[in-house]
Amino acid sequence: VGIVYVTDKTYIIEAGKDGVKQTLLKDFEKKGIYHVYRYPLTVKDKNKIIKIGLSQLGKPYNLTLNLKSQGFYCSQLVDFCFRKAGIMLTDEYLSLKDIESLAEKNKISSSIFWKYYKKEERNRDEKNIVSPGAIVRRLMKL
Repeated sequence: VGIVYVTDKTYIIEAGKDGVKQTLLKDFEKKGIYHVYRYPLTVKDKNKIIKIGLSQLGKPYNLTLNLKSQGFYCSQLVDFCFRKAGIMLTDEYLSLKDIESLAEKNKISSSIFWKYYKKEERNRDEKNIVSPGAIVRRLMKL
């Protein structure tokens, strides 16, 4: 999940294991399958979102999914940039219990992510995790 913008080249502002960075589209494409969705924006809003995204470059990856932690995970970065620009992309959020349930269902339990996030002490029922799926579902409704 990332934000696409074009200058002399096409870039993606993304949050990955190396933190928030801008990646050339041609390099991003090497990661495998991806989908591009367009949100109907004014030029002013597009520029605002890109400026906000670029101002986050260098922030660390938020491996814990804790919104109070420093940095961003992929869909959190996109949601943050849009919200900061005054646009709500989604109102569908997951709790840690939802994530655990999805992980068990998909047999994901021993990854580094779970080791980090299980250390976090917080309300496991609070729905405050932005999922990429929620953003995609919203965009597909437009």
